[in-house]
Amino acid sequence: MASMVVAVGLTATAAGFAGHDVLPATNHMEPQVKQVFQSLPKLPSEKEEMLIDELCF
Repeated sequence: MASMVVAVGLTATAAGFAGHDVLPATNHMEPQVKQVFQSLPKLPSEKEEMLIDELCF
């Protein structure tokens, strides 16, 4: 039981240190991620889909 508590504590500590290093890296990549999402094609809205359906049938 005690060894399980120690293992959980060490895992939580390791996750904390990893998160501490990862978060600044994600802030640095934010403009690049925004650019990728803006370059993706947009899906048609519900109104556009209805118009397409009316024109096709």
